[in-house]
Amino acid sequence: VRSQLLRDTDWTQMADAPLTAVQRAAMAAYRQALRDLPEQPGFPDCQWPQPPALGEGAASAGTSTFP
Repeated sequence: VRSQLLRDTDWTQMADAPLTAVQRAAMAAYRQALRDLPEQPGFPDCQWPQPPALGEGAASAGTSTFP
C-alpha cells in the first residue's frame, strides 16, 4: 500500500505538475513521511500519514485506499 501511495503521488513532484510551490512542498513532506513509515514502531499497524488537501481545481492525488 505504501509503495502504491508513493507511485500515486509521483506526478506531484514533476516540474509541470499543476500545483503551487506550497502544494508541491506539502506533497513532498507527505511522500517523505510515507518513506519513513517502516521505521515507525509497530509498522504497518501504526499511524499512517494523511495526504495534504490540494484544494479546489488541483489534480487528483489518486484513488488509492488508505490502511
